[in-house]
This record gives sequence, C-alpha cells and structure tokens, in this order.
Amino acid sequence: MPGAHQPFHWALKQRGPVNSTLSFIKKMSDIKPGIYKHYKSKKYKVICQATHSETREEVVVYQCLYGDHSMWIRPKRMFTELIEVEGKKIPRFEFISEI
Repeated sequence: MPGAHQPFHWALKQRGPVNSTLSFIKKMSDIKPGIYKHYKSKKYKVICQATHSETREEVVVYQCLYGDHSMWIRPKRMFTELIEVEGKKIPRFEFISEI
C-alpha cells in the first residue's frame, strides 16, 4: 500500500454515488461523521466508514477541508490510534463537531 493515505477512488471504483451504495457503507459505530482535527491542526470531514474490497479491512472515508478538498481513506485502526507528540499520547484525529 503506497503511502499512509489512499485516494478515495482506490476503494470505491466506479460503483456510483456513495449514498446509493448501501452495501458498501458500514454503519458507523465508534467513528461518527463530522468534522475532525488532525493532530497537526488541519481539519477534515469524515464521510463514512467502509470496508476494503480485497482485505475486508475497515477504513474511514474523509475529505480535506483545505487545499483541493480531496477525498481519502485511512485504516480505521490508524484513524483512531493514539500517537505520541512531545512525550504525550494524543488522538491522531479529534472529533470537533457534527456536520
């Protein structure tokens, strides 16, 4: 898997709009749609949680709220993990508000 992020189209292929692909989208459990702040301060909008078609790994689908507003996916385990910054454990992404 190249890089930490994968472009949105990498997982979705040409299946039509996300909203019409109900079997592809999993019910959000512990990651709810909304605005999140990355530990480096940039903001992102979480769209949904999905499943990788080949590995069955749970991923989070999200969009940059800056620059080109590109869509990305990240493994759920990475999205929710705590990382160490200046000797302190903090969430990689922190929920800020609902959409």
